[in-house]
Amino acid sequence: MSSQALPTYSHAIEAGKDAPQSACITLNMSDRLRLIHFPEHICHMVRKVILDSARNCIRSERNYAGAHEFRLADISWSNSSSKLVTTHLIALIFSALHHQGWDLVISTRVSQKTDDKDTFCFRHGCPAIARASAFFSIVFKKSDEIHLVQAPPEVIAIFRKNTCQITQEQGYSNKSGAYRFKPKGYPWMSSGKETVHSRLWLLSILDTLNHLGFEIYASIAITGPESWIVKGPIKAASPGTP
Repeated sequence: MSSQALPTYSHAIEAGKDAPQSACITLNMSDRLRLIHFPEHICHMVRKVILDSARNCIRSERNYAGAHEFRLADISWSNSSSKLVTTHLIALIFSALHHQGWDLVISTRVSQKTDDKDTFCFRHGCPAIARASAFFSIVFKKSDEIHLVQAPPEVIAIFRKNTCQITQEQGYSNKSGAYRFKPKGYPWMSSGKETVHSRLWLLSILDTLNHLGFEIYASIAITGPESWIVKGPIKAASPGTP
């Protein structure tokens, strides 16, 4: 092995003045969230987002090899029972970053470790004040459940209109703020022709979301089926609405 040390990532960035400013978030072990190469004020902002989402949910913080690491309490990337909470927290962080000009480039899994989850890579541009957006999540659970977490009413209406595919409508959960539906059959464990039918139904949902100005911002894998982070327009208030 050569004795010459490899350049650090920060040195490489300094060498290229026109290089885009990139950073990432990693989900590690079962309860760690790490911010890598983000400026300090973004770390403070993410801390506020986490604390606003739930009290006492940060067990500890530390500098870990240059990354800002949060160890979370009562949240586990490996526990399906906290999937709604963790997905919503990630959506809140993505929203805050987006409005500070940090947009997601890719979500990927590059670690072979069992407890490590996705890596979310961001690139910094102009703050998105002029294009303020609303974020919510669609969580697929078990083999036959869809949870809409903090979704606007018009999105819930989309699912209601697809009554031919819905067998139960559970309504809101006070704990997570999620609206739960149960589609026909077991679409996330389907076989035979049902594998096609379940995908056609999802495509119809995507088409309708797109018509309303919403798009899938990220697909994230925490535990079980992947969840979708959705971005769309903030609906203007009607005249006379406070």
